[in-house]
Parts: sequence; structure tokens; C-alpha cells
Amino acid sequence: MASATLWMEPGTLYTEAEINQGLEGWLRKVCPSLGLDQVTLRRELIDRNYLTRDDSGTNYAPGPGPVEWRFEDSVAGIDSETLVTDAVEAREARKRAYQARHSS
Repeated sequence: MASATLWMEPGTLYTEAEINQGLEGWLRKVCPSLGLDQVTLRRELIDRNYLTRDDSGTNYAPGPGPVEWRFEDSVAGIDSETLVTDAVEAREARKRAYQARHSS
């Protein structure tokens, strides 16, 4: 869940629509198997302190997350979408190579 907020800039406030759009993209590109919609994910992130919301409920910001599940600072620079895309492409390349070796 913590990786769902890595696209957000620390200290930046986001509207609900921006959060929903970002989380929808993360769900579609990084974790489609999670089986959640962006609204449910947003609520879960708030409950777990990965996302904070102001008292009026109009502005959101990345939160620190629970102490026991915080990433090291070096992880914040990881582009999870690119990481997943690269892994899928590498898996497909290995599959094609395997099929080519065993098709003759």
C-alpha cells in the first residue's frame, strides 16, 4: 500500500479528484490484481496513515504511514510504474526465448 503514494510529492496538497486519478492509474498499471477501486484504496490509505486529509476533506497529502511499515528514504525515488512495466516486459522476453528454444 505504501507504494501507492510514491507518485505524490511530499508537502504537496492534492484535491480528491487528483488523488482518485493518481490512485486509479496506480491500480491499473502497478497493482491491477488488488481488486479495489480508487475510492476504497484512498479510504484504506487514510485509515493506515499513508495519506492524510484536512478537516474539510478537500485537501490530501502523503502521510508517513504506520511506523512499522515505512520505506527507507531511498525507496521514495522508485518509479513503481516503470519497475512493474520493465518486469512484465522481461518476463515476456524470457517466455518468448523459452518458447523459441522448445518449439523446434
